[in-house]
Amino acid sequence: MFWLALCLCLGLKAQVESHLTYRRYTIQDGLPQMQTERLWQDSRGYIYIGTLSGFVRFDGRSFTPFLKGRRENIVGFAETGGQVRALGFRRQWIIGTGDEVTMQPIDPQGHWQLNNLNAGSLPNGYALLEDEQEQNRQLCRITDEGVFHPVMRGAALDRMTPDRHLYLDSLTGLRIPHGNIYAYQRRDSVLYAFGSDGIYRVNGHVLQRVMAASWTEASFGLTVRSLHSGDMVIADEHTVYLYDQAGIHQIMTGINLIRDVLVDRWDRLWVATYQGVYCFFNRNFTNHRLLDDNDIVRALATDGADRLYMGTLNGKVLAEDGGWKTVSDDPAQYYGTSAVTIGPRVFMPCHSDVACIDASGPAPLRLPQDRYRFLTKDSRGRLVLVSQKCVVSAYDPDNGTIDTLSADIPYPWCAAFDAEGRLWAGGTMGVFCLKDGQVEKADYAQRLLVTTMVADSAGTIFFASADSLFIIRKGQIAGLNDQLPQLSGHEIRSLHLSPRGYLVVAAIDGLLVCRVDEDYRLSRTHFFNHLNGFTLLEPLMATMAETSDGTVWLPGVEEMTSFRPADLLAYDEEDTYVPPLPRWWQHWWVWVLGLLLFAVAVWATTRAIEKRRNRKRMIRLQRQKLERERQIESIRQKAIEEAESTKLAKDIVKMTEKPMDNRLTLRTVNGTVVVDVNDIAYFKADGNYSQMVAFHVQDMVFMGLGAIEKMLNPETFVRADRSTLVNIHNISLLLPKQSRCIFRSASGQEVEVRLLKPAFKRLQELL
Repeated sequence: MFWLALCLCLGLKAQVESHLTYRRYTIQDGLPQMQTERLWQDSRGYIYIGTLSGFVRFDGRSFTPFLKGRRENIVGFAETGGQVRALGFRRQWIIGTGDEVTMQPIDPQGHWQLNNLNAGSLPNGYALLEDEQEQNRQLCRITDEGVFHPVMRGAALDRMTPDRHLYLDSLTGLRIPHGNIYAYQRRDSVLYAFGSDGIYRVNGHVLQRVMAASWTEASFGLTVRSLHSGDMVIADEHTVYLYDQAGIHQIMTGINLIRDVLVDRWDRLWVATYQGVYCFFNRNFTNHRLLDDNDIVRALATDGADRLYMGTLNGKVLAEDGGWKTVSDDPAQYYGTSAVTIGPRVFMPCHSDVACIDASGPAPLRLPQDRYRFLTKDSRGRLVLVSQKCVVSAYDPDNGTIDTLSADIPYPWCAAFDAEGRLWAGGTMGVFCLKDGQVEKADYAQRLLVTTMVADSAGTIFFASADSLFIIRKGQIAGLNDQLPQLSGHEIRSLHLSPRGYLVVAAIDGLLVCRVDEDYRLSRTHFFNHLNGFTLLEPLMATMAETSDGTVWLPGVEEMTSFRPADLLAYDEEDTYVPPLPRWWQHWWVWVLGLLLFAVAVWATTRAIEKRRNRKRMIRLQRQKLERERQIESIRQKAIEEAESTKLAKDIVKMTEKPMDNRLTLRTVNGTVVVDVNDIAYFKADGNYSQMVAFHVQDMVFMGLGAIEKMLNPETFVRADRSTLVNIHNISLLLPKQSRCIFRSASGQEVEVRLLKPAFKRLQELL
């Protein structure tokens, strides 16, 4: 019924012609060639288009080209073994997981080539091959390996002329058209044959004509496809038809050589031609254009008798009452973008005045000359005028009087009355409220230019500012953007509140339709644009009109569109965008495994670095120990040599032979050592351990500085600072300015340590 409704719109008379809502794809959209040959949809929903220069894949938003720039005529597609194959006459191209393509010959021996004229109705996985003389044809099944396995040969295949389309029926098997029959197509349990003079019902071997038809041009036969409703689409060389219960209707004509037709899983109709690809949307949008290309519709309204009136830019007034007619044609006049109905009359702003339109035609009200931007009406049925001169006035059409309501609203554009009788006006400076002659500026989130405002019968007002929508109820303004995230970034041009409970928001590049409940909550919201059927170019900042059957009319900068909001929301179309298959690195388990491997690598690297650092530290300590032992041995030998001749030698010998009571046993990194406390210069804290520095040895002690301090005589060992424990009896020199403390042993050996400046004061007091 959708296609029938669209086709009936073609009967509009002289002033308006109708265009079905479709989108035409050309090389500017990504096609490699305007001359398209084949349309096909795979199991995931991608649309493939074969051209004379390769093929493309359409995901619902953009095209992915393959074989771009290569002169390869793609005349068929198949999906076998989970891979898509694009078929040329002698080569097939297999698409890999990364969108790379590989070539494989159809016949490795080169004897056979693909037939593209007679095999347009074969199911997926089948093809028709022939030799170079287009004879010896064989029906083949394509295996998962890409081999064309013959399943049927016969003279009947060779006798088919280019206008006969082979049909493989799931119930009755192979159908080879002959005589005046071009093609076959099944609808439920009935098989139909499409011939040169009409449509036939197939009953066994008997053909019964059910519909006479005369096709425009069928030199290449007829291409027939079924819609989801069961209706059938028929295409000859230049025209597309619809066959339904009511008969055969012409959908579109004047196309340069139709090559293929496809009905996708979303019930959209695709037509491949030598002028690009046409996609007809499954929506009830119908675009209308004036026959005068230099004129556009500016204002729309219905009168009390449900007649639809249109005012145009060039001064025409059109009326629809069972057919379109011109009510008035005044080139010196032009109509604005606003209209209001009061009783049986329609009012539209015109050149420096307002026109009153009824069945007899338009008549000017002869108001004071001004540019009237917007019209509305109050609760008493008076015509409210919003002019360019910051004036809002009320005109009584019964007695012809005009009263000024306010001249204090700066630059008003639109206005509406709420349930309490307050007048709300929006304009360049925001929204203003007028009550009892007082003007107050409204406070709301976004104070930008307000160009559209509409109220329902209960006095609830909707208005728009940029891409934000607001509602006024009981004198309060509330934003609706949280309920309408689809409007973000789309400038709103006009609003319409249907008495059937629908809100229509026309944006600069789309249309939003939603349901409004009794509490003014919005639901069942859907945004339409060129991707899903709304092809109107830039709606005007104007009022919309709605007829008694629920059809809403919306003017645009080139044409106008009509639609029924109830039908738009009744059809629950799934998203036609087909997401690409994830790459191997886009799977979640790849990321988890990668993180685990990274963590293991970090741990292993850290562990190796720590081991290497400890090994270097041990080597350094061992080297220092060996050096200290050599130094001690050298000193001991020297002391022994001098002991016999000097008193100092005797003292050294005496000190080396001190009783065991002055010795300290410590566990170090090199084992357990016994050291004379008089030979120790200081202890230095090193984390949980301590560094012991003596005159003849330096070692790391497995004890903290506090534990060592408890083992020693506090009169001999004193804390110089928090990390240093010094032997004050071995201090030889304090150099505070250089932060150096020098220790000297009885044998003359010296070591030094750097201390903090407060430590020197403490040591000077003790010495």
